[in-house]
Amino acid sequence: MDMATKWETLSKQAEVLEQQGSIAAAEAMWLSALEETRSMQPDDLRAAYTVDCLADITNRQDKVVLAELFFKQAVHLRTQALGPDHVAVAASLNKFG
Repeated sequence: MDMATKWETLSKQAEVLEQQGSIAAAEAMWLSALEETRSMQPDDLRAAYTVDCLADITNRQDKVVLAELFFKQAVHLRTQALGPDHVAVAASLNKFG
């Protein structure tokens, strides 16, 4: 299985687990998906999406410090890939702020 397919599988499993209320298991799955993004191109937005999902899920578990770090990383990744004036960057900043 190539990394893109593995990332897709892991992220879909994470989303299902989250919908089922298995938040800790979903977080673990998102962390596995994050590992798959390590070998992707720096401008691949799947990394930003994964980190953003980790920010949401850790925030839901009141892991505020960790969530803030993930939110900041998602903004950084989107800014690198899309430029500072892109609407997706603004949406990330709005979500964090």
